[in-house]
Amino acid sequence: MGKMIRAKCSICGETFNSRTRTASIRKIGDHWRKEHPDALSRRIKAGKRTADQNPSIQDFMTALGESPRDAIRIYSKWTEYQYRTTKKYMDALEPILPEGIKASWRLIEVFHDEHIR
Repeated sequence: MGKMIRAKCSICGETFNSRTRTASIRKIGDHWRKEHPDALSRRIKAGKRTADQNPSIQDFMTALGESPRDAIRIYSKWTEYQYRTTKKYMDALEPILPEGIKASWRLIEVFHDEHIR
């Protein structure tokens, strides 16, 4: 006989015992579908709302090309990690970027240096 594996529902706290990991995952999935049918869709919707509130690097790059004001608005919602990551990429790409995007990026760099969080 193998070791018993315990799994616990993160919503209601019910525990399940099984002998294999796959059986444990199956039991949790069956429990969720039976007892919490709308929980997965709620979590997906919450994740989408969170993603909408946190702009991506792609959103920032698009805004750099369109207007510096939009880029600053997106930058103000960013974390320090997102800024550092973008700075690394922009420093590598700067020689080949169009002048308008270069100017917008330099404005963001100055704005960051002046308003370090």
